[in-house]
Order: sequence, then C-alpha cells, then structure tokens
Amino acid sequence: MATRAGTHSVLLVVDVRVGVVAAAWERDRIVGNVALSVRRARESGVPVVWVQHHDGQGVSRIFLAGAATNWCVRATAYGALDRGFDVTLLSDAHTTENIELSPGRVVDARSVVDDLNVAMRWLSYPGRTNAVATAAGADFARPNHCPV
Repeated sequence: MATRAGTHSVLLVVDVRVGVVAAAWERDRIVGNVALSVRRARESGVPVVWVQHHDGQGVSRIFLAGAATNWCVRATAYGALDRGFDVTLLSDAHTTENIELSPGRVVDARSVVDDLNVAMRWLSYPGRTNAVATAAGADFARPNHCPV
C-alpha cells in the first residue's frame, strides 16, 4: 500500500501530444489505448490528470500512461514511487521513438517500452505497491487493488 494518506486513484497521462508522439513506436495503437484508459477511468469516477502535478485530492495510487517511455513516463513512475504513491503502469498505453545512439546503432522503441514494463513489474519500493496492467485490464474502480 502507498505510504501517502488517501484511498483514491488517478489516471496520469504524460505528454500525449502531437509533437511528442508524432514518430513514436506504434503511436496509433498506444494513443487508442490511452483513450481507452481515459474512458474507463472516467466511467469509474477516477480523475484524469494530463501532464500536471496535483496533490490536493487525497490520491494514493497513480495509473500511468503517455509518452515518452524513456523520459517522462519513467521519471514520473520513479518520482511517484519516491514520493509515496502506489503506481500501476499501463503497459500498452505508453510509447516512445527509436533512439539513435550513433549511425547504425539504434535502440528499438519496443525494447524501451518492454524494459519499463519489466522494471515496473519487478521493482520493489518499501511500503509501496507498483504493478503493470493493460489499458483494458486495469481495475480503476478498486483504488487499492493491484493486479498480479
């Protein structure tokens, strides 16, 4: 359980903007899953926060989606855990672009997405619960429920 007071959840969507995801890996599928997550969260009465920090609504769990996986999404996940939130990364609702390290040496976007999904599944923070769920499988209605 989160070390923050509160029993509510929030869906945090990071940088899903044309300028950020224009060349992102599987952009259309990921944006579709972000939209699905937003719809499902709203149907469950879970607030949706778009690229902003808000700490006054008694939130203890963050559902995380957006772009770019290797920058804003990863930093937000780790920052939220550091600050005492429980975090569920929506595994099929975050994306990035291929990363060119040097000519002919590219880190594939899918590998970056897979890496964060694995890290959030196995990472352990004292007193926190982190998890990975799909956009369709996330349980927005049960604020402190984490899929295994």
